[in-house]
Amino acid sequence: MKHLLFVLIILSCSISFAQIDSKTRVEFELKDGYINETLYPFKKYGVIMGSRTRRKVGPNYLYKFEKFDKNLKLQDEVEFKIPENFGSPIRFSDEEKLYIIYKKSYDEYQAYSVNAQSLKVEKITGKLKPRTTITGMKVLNDFAYCQAKVGRIRSILVIDLFTGNAKYYPIKVKKFSPKKLEIADMQILENTEEIIVSVEAKISKKQNEFHALKLDKLGRLSSQDNFFKGVDPNILNATFGAVNENQYLVTGTFSNKDRVQSEGFYIASLKGGERDFVRFYKFFDLENFLSYLPEKRKAKIEKKQARKKSKGKELKLRYLLETHEIINVADGFILLAEAYYPTYRTESYTSTQTINGVTRRVTQTRTVFDGYQYTHAFLAKFDFEGELIWDQTFELWQAEKPLTPRKFIEVQESKGDQIKMVFTSGRRIIYKAFGLDGEVIKDKSLDFIETGFQGDRARWTNSNIMYWYDGFFLTYGSQKIKNKIDKGADRKRKVFFINKVAYEL
Repeated sequence: MKHLLFVLIILSCSISFAQIDSKTRVEFELKDGYINETLYPFKKYGVIMGSRTRRKVGPNYLYKFEKFDKNLKLQDEVEFKIPENFGSPIRFSDEEKLYIIYKKSYDEYQAYSVNAQSLKVEKITGKLKPRTTITGMKVLNDFAYCQAKVGRIRSILVIDLFTGNAKYYPIKVKKFSPKKLEIADMQILENTEEIIVSVEAKISKKQNEFHALKLDKLGRLSSQDNFFKGVDPNILNATFGAVNENQYLVTGTFSNKDRVQSEGFYIASLKGGERDFVRFYKFFDLENFLSYLPEKRKAKIEKKQARKKSKGKELKLRYLLETHEIINVADGFILLAEAYYPTYRTESYTSTQTINGVTRRVTQTRTVFDGYQYTHAFLAKFDFEGELIWDQTFELWQAEKPLTPRKFIEVQESKGDQIKMVFTSGRRIIYKAFGLDGEVIKDKSLDFIETGFQGDRARWTNSNIMYWYDGFFLTYGSQKIKNKIDKGADRKRKVFFINKVAYEL
């Protein structure tokens, strides 16, 4: 079982200049036989932490979920067994439940719902089509909508979480064979109970079309549109946000020659099923896009840009972007986007080769994907026609390099005349507030490496932050700590930690 080292409660230790108040901390040994610690916040119900055993217990892995109240006090835990031949889980959580699907390599699946209030676990099992792969899931009204693939056929798989019945809705786009289609994204609009599926249709290695399919709550196709028909750049991804029942805003990235890395971003308006406008922006169109860089590196890029421009060419900044949903304000729209790039490492491996009858061991190297490195983010405001009004850029350096893109910035719902956000960058917790005119109202930071004893010194920290409820956030991650001072403290320890932080926004 996971060993709870201690709970540290810190009262009245707010740091006024940064407006942070550390309330509670819990630690768990990293070398306790459990791995993959993951947090699921549930506001009024507390927080659930999931993990699984590093090694098999007989033919199974044990998955455990521990519930903590708002003071991070352990209330209950539940554990269940998953056979070793079931793959990695697909997860989704809302305000009431955590949903998890485990799929057998062939066609069987097990689906669990964990009640955030009672920690009661409900289980259903069922059969899927052979060779089904599930890559993502969202849940609405006890139906699971899954991005699925059967052979070369992409589908939306709808699973009834009461009966276990599963139904496939293949993705189809006229004039394209199934193998030319990819599901780029799937969103559920809760107010209309509609599912929007973004589909990438490949024309060639360097060109694609982007289609939006709208499904009803049963997964049936209600409309299909190529909103970017006649647009030259390749649309790489799209995030939809409803302005009202008749208008959607779409944001994402584009490229002219590359189907992976973007050259800039776009903002589009859709009204009554038709494209109202689409505006494209290169990264250099943002006045402050390079402001996060050290001065020497920034100057070097600007000189290179000037040389290219003098020759009638253009320097391209090929970033990937994770775009947040559009923020609607009285006189326009505000976009927040996080920039990142893929990283790779070289690893060695040994194989046996037979040449001219002689068998020998040969050491070779290969390049392996090592996750996405996040670097910075930008906030930009547009008028109702998509024209850029102002932009701000700031550092977003993450020690963690996720294998799939994710959002690291937590944005408080826009109220009044400010956009407020909190995130971690390096070893700091950052709080920023921007006015609707682009003015920086607040910009505070603090080394938040909170540990369990006064004499603790963190050698390294991998951390994240997520909004919890009211004015409280959770900072969490792993640390390697040394302590040569305090009695009763281990001189060296590696821990997974959770901090409850009050942050005055």
